[in-house]
Amino acid sequence: MTMSENSGKSRMTMLDERYLSIADLQERQQKLDHEIKNLDLGALEITEDDLYDEWCDPKTPRILRFEEIAAAAYRIKFGVERTPCTSSHLSKVTGMDLYLKKEFLLHTGSFKERGARNTLMTLPPEEKGRGVIAASAGNHALAICYHGQQLGIPVVVVMPRHAPIMKVNNCKSFGAVVIVRGMDLSESKRVALKLSKMLQLRYVNGFDHPNILAGQGSLGLEVLDQVPDVDAIIVPTGGGGLLAGIAVAIKSVNPRVQVIAVESERAPGFCTSWKAGRPVF
Repeated sequence: MTMSENSGKSRMTMLDERYLSIADLQERQQKLDHEIKNLDLGALEITEDDLYDEWCDPKTPRILRFEEIAAAAYRIKFGVERTPCTSSHLSKVTGMDLYLKKEFLLHTGSFKERGARNTLMTLPPEEKGRGVIAASAGNHALAICYHGQQLGIPVVVVMPRHAPIMKVNNCKSFGAVVIVRGMDLSESKRVALKLSKMLQLRYVNGFDHPNILAGQGSLGLEVLDQVPDVDAIIVPTGGGGLLAGIAVAIKSVNPRVQVIAVESERAPGFCTSWKAGRPVF
């Protein structure tokens, strides 16, 4: 491995070895970019079969096991820095010992790196060579693009029109093929799933993929190590990936720790779905 390929790494292991060289990765990305530019994305016929994702099939749900989280935590430990979990000044205001897990200190600014790197590292060789595709408005896209570049795996991301221009440009700076398509994330996802079938790219769901969940669960293990007497962990819900990973990690090690999910009152998707017993928009 050359020094240029190792830039940005403080330590490398056999697990972190690049799949494609820098030159081969650029060649593959250029080929994908050329193929996509020759397509009329507006004329794509998208069927229900195109939207099927074997890793996210409600008819055959996959159970996340603690062993998968433990393996993910070890797998990504040299590629995703351990973030601090420090006492907050808000402890005096709340009347309790309050700690904040500072995931914003990761290279792309969010916990999404954990699941992204774990998923990329667990791909079979043929899929690493062909590449992956994802739909995201920002953080998942950034994580996949950054770690794809680090690991020598081609990446295509489809981002909705409302995605922040800074995040779009950052994804491009990591060498990924970036497609801005769709009024919202659901439209972007339809395009990404269609292209995954056409170009034989592995689609990586940002919050409903077992390897993504396993990677996110590593955050929970770090908290248990950093605050061993923790009583409760408050987790922002969003798509539920971080919550699911942390819940399995925490409850497997110490069932007495309370896991509290939090979401906006104006977008209570998880709470509404929980009460209905099924996904509700």
